[in-house]
Amino acid sequence: MSFVSLEFLVFALVLVAMYFVVPRKHQWKILLIANFVFYAMSGVRMMLYIIFTIITTFLIALRVENVNKDNKARLGQAGLSLDEKQAIKAESVARKKLLCGIAMVANFGIWAFLKYANFFIENINQLLEALHLPYECEALKLILPLGISFYTFQAMGYLIDIYRGKYAAEKNIFRFALFLSYFPHIVQGPFSKFDELSETLFAEHKFSYDRLCGGCSRILWGIFKSSSLQIK
Repeated sequence: MSFVSLEFLVFALVLVAMYFVVPRKHQWKILLIANFVFYAMSGVRMMLYIIFTIITTFLIALRVENVNKDNKARLGQAGLSLDEKQAIKAESVARKKLLCGIAMVANFGIWAFLKYANFFIENINQLLEALHLPYECEALKLILPLGISFYTFQAMGYLIDIYRGKYAAEKNIFRFALFLSYFPHIVQGPFSKFDELSETLFAEHKFSYDRLCGGCSRILWGIFKSSSLQIK
C-alpha cells in the first residue's frame, strides 16, 4: 500500500478515528492492529517473516536480560576473589554472545538470503558462461517482504541494547511487536531506541484539533513534494 494513495488515506482516517474513540489505555493496541493490517495488505504470507523476527528477538532478549541479572547476582556474593569475578563475567559474556549470535544469524540470514540469493545466482551463471560450461542455475522466485531491512536492523539494535544493559527487556510481546512493526518508520526511519519510542507509543493521548491540522498540513506538503519529484 503506497503512502501516496487514496487507499492509504482511508486507512489513516479510520486509524485516527479508532485511536481516539477507544479508551486511552487501549490506544496502543489499535496501533498494533493497524500495523499488522498494513503489513497484511502487502501479502499475508509475508507477515511470517516479521512475526519470526518479533518472536525470536523478544525471547532471546529476555534470556539475555536473565543472564545480566544472574551475572549481577553472582558478582554480588561476598568473598569472591578477583579471578572468580573475572571468570563469572567471562562466562556471562560468552552466554550473551551465543544468544545474540543465534538471533543475528537467524534474522540476518533470512534477510541476506531473500535480498541477495538471486544476485549470487546471476553472478554464478555469468561465471559458468565465461567458462563455457553447459550449466545454468535457475533464479529463485523470491519476494522481499515489506520493511524487512528496517525491522531486522531495528530488532538487532534492540537486542544489542539489552546485551549492554541499557534498559530492561520488554516483558509484553504485543508491546514489543508494536515497537518493531511501527509502519510509519519503514519509509525513511529513523531507527529508534525502544526506551525512546515506547514513551510515545504507549502513552495515552488526547485528541487535539491543532495537532491534527498540523499533521495534515505536513502530510499534504509531503504528498506535494512527492508529486513534484515524480513530475520531474
